[in-house]
Amino acid sequence: MRRAATAGTLALALGLGAAVVAARVPAERARHLAVPVLVDPSLPAAIAPAAGLAALECRVEELGGVGRRVTALLPAADGSVWVGTFDEGVARLGGEVPAAARALAGRRRMVNALAAEGGSTWAATQGGLVALDGPASGQVLLGDQSASALARSGGALLAGTGHGLFRVKDGSAWPVPAAGPDGEALRVTALAGSATGRLWIGTSSGVYSLDLGQLPPGRATAAWYPLVFGDPPSSTDVVTALADLGGAAVAGTDDGGLARVGARGEVSAVRFADALANQVNPGAAAASGSALAFGTQGGGLLVALERGGHLDVRRASGLEELAVSAVARTGDAWLVGTAEGKVLRVRCPEGGERHAVAAAGG
Repeated sequence: MRRAATAGTLALALGLGAAVVAARVPAERARHLAVPVLVDPSLPAAIAPAAGLAALECRVEELGGVGRRVTALLPAADGSVWVGTFDEGVARLGGEVPAAARALAGRRRMVNALAAEGGSTWAATQGGLVALDGPASGQVLLGDQSASALARSGGALLAGTGHGLFRVKDGSAWPVPAAGPDGEALRVTALAGSATGRLWIGTSSGVYSLDLGQLPPGRATAAWYPLVFGDPPSSTDVVTALADLGGAAVAGTDDGGLARVGARGEVSAVRFADALANQVNPGAAAASGSALAFGTQGGGLLVALERGGHLDVRRASGLEELAVSAVARTGDAWLVGTAEGKVLRVRCPEGGERHAVAAAGG
């Protein structure tokens, strides 16, 4: 028994020692390294400390319901709202659903994102990219792939799949020849673009970025930013949603809260005491200047404001325990979709935003 106990103690010591060494391995050499969580208080903290969430006073108005989990929202020019659902295709609040949209069947009824391009509304679905109306109505691109995300960057619409990136234009989808630093494929889980042409790419192994305006001939190499090597580090590299901050980006993760990625690739994580607020829903992110909104699995709507390279995160009042499954920006409000199938308009007054910024040191 004593020998067995000694062996077990030695194995534990070796395991902790390996974890400490692993945590110090340079990120570029540790792409496939799994770092265990350390709980010994004498060792460096393994993840960001948990923070409380103060309330941000907001006004909530219900716009309607679609009877299914909302997965994507897109305001239309006529004032209506396109609503993508988990398994029932698309609906439209305040407008008519075109025939091509009503004809969605099979895996194409599972909508992940919505965007406008070339006069048509496009849905990224589990069965490819589908034009719902306009000049390309009914056209299907990438039909053999699951389209996970859509984003506009530098004036171009980009679609992300498990096989990489595609540029959508004139009713066609052209592959963007890009890979990670080790030649690894970019298996896209989320996208966020900027007017300057920088594209942020979320994956299950962290965040990548590309400058679309300066792609070299041939295959481009995307910069890689693992979240678990941040300061403070995230507890996970799995990115579920992304929002652009104009030179920086914020990633929502599967169960590690938010992580800010700076212009030079520096990462800092923000984790919350409410465990459900750490679970950001796929694609549930939107930006409006320095304000970002993220939908969580049961912790409501998080509104993050940046000040001096740091995030001040608050929770929209009235939505504290809601599962927010989709977010979009329209005018002076956020559009919010829920797991119960409701679509809400949420206005957070400028005074509330100024208060949040002041709390961050402004």
